[in-house]
Amino acid sequence: MSYAWIVPCFGLVLPSLQQQDDKALLVLMKEAEIVVVAEVTEVYPSPGFWSGTFASVQHVKYRVVEVLKGEVTKKEIDAGHYVVANSLTADKEHARLSPKLFSPGNRLILILSRERGHGCKLNRPESKVEMFCAPNENGGAIIAESGLVDRIRSGLKGE
Repeated sequence: MSYAWIVPCFGLVLPSLQQQDDKALLVLMKEAEIVVVAEVTEVYPSPGFWSGTFASVQHVKYRVVEVLKGEVTKKEIDAGHYVVANSLTADKEHARLSPKLFSPGNRLILILSRERGHGCKLNRPESKVEMFCAPNENGGAIIAESGLVDRIRSGLKGE
């Protein structure tokens, strides 16, 4: 294992924060039902309010690039993402998903579930699009940097 940088601390060597984040992310991925690399093709309008008493879910359409874990049967998927104030996937000012993260053409690593509820759509047999929910507003969608995808792919193979 290599470290991006190390910090000496009273004779100890601590891994970088990035490595610690990778470890936490890998634990999340191992517990996930489905993990894919997908390209954003369309971002649907936000409900316009933050999750709270009621769940606020914004849908995004993707083209599946690679399935890292689980089973996805269609090349196009729709994922409902929770719109949670101060989360890593939300816009910082408006009740919507981050337009920087969820921009058409961006490749993301997605943690998905088939669990229904809280505003996630149901699959329709005639649809060309498979439906999912992103159950985690902080680790459910991450930019798919090639090194990160490689580390996740390798970590999931070692399950």
